[in-house]
Amino acid sequence: MSFKYPLPNSNLYKKIDRTISPKCEMFKHGKQNLNNDDENATNYYFYSADFLVNNLKKFFTDEGISTENKTILDFAAGYGRTTRFFKPIFKEVTCSDLDQSMLDFNKENLGIDGFKSVVNFEEKFDVEKKFDVVFCLSLFTHFNPNIWEKWFKKVFDLVEEGGYFIMSTRGPELVKKFLGKKMEGDMSFLQVNETMGRLDPGYYGSISVSPKFVEEKTLTLKNISLLKYYSMGKCDLFQDVYIFQKRLPFLQKLFSLFISSK
Repeated sequence: MSFKYPLPNSNLYKKIDRTISPKCEMFKHGKQNLNNDDENATNYYFYSADFLVNNLKKFFTDEGISTENKTILDFAAGYGRTTRFFKPIFKEVTCSDLDQSMLDFNKENLGIDGFKSVVNFEEKFDVEKKFDVVFCLSLFTHFNPNIWEKWFKKVFDLVEEGGYFIMSTRGPELVKKFLGKKMEGDMSFLQVNETMGRLDPGYYGSISVSPKFVEEKTLTLKNISLLKYYSMGKCDLFQDVYIFQKRLPFLQKLFSLFISSK
């Protein structure tokens, strides 16, 4: 018997549009994992997003950062499960994904503009501006390890200087919870995904990573700082969450001078 999820009761939830696209893979995947219980899947769909976004809201509040004058990009937004929760918090919300039907749904139902993403990291995004916050849920849970770092750098480049990059991963605690055993090494990749054949599982599969893997792949960038790490259950119900900041040029220079003086 699966866990029965409640509907959220937050002020944030009361402000959002609750239309779910019949094409939404996240909803279908959740429903499949919840014994095809439509009501429970709907509750989980909103409860999980509400839990995550309210925790991110708390992070910004605790840090003294106002989001009311900031822009956010939900990259790999799908049909807006999480995207819709950002509208009451941020000045401007933009979404991006590969499928035009996702962008159309988010525009028509949620009033959120977007741009098409690309399949290959070598392709150029069809967007010129950068964003104060870039958010990626369940994207870096999929990339083949050979391209994981390349995609991180590509998406991180969309962050405005001084801005924030938020992403989630499948971590060791999630592996232990669902497989009943400790994750071997710092990375595990399987050629499976929930896109029902839409995306190549060899390129876009299922990857679990340790914080050490993330550190090695991300902190090699000279203009990045890790502000916060949340293990499973602390920010997202099941995934680990990382919050990075893109250093301002003068802070980057000060940091380089500090390192060189040691």
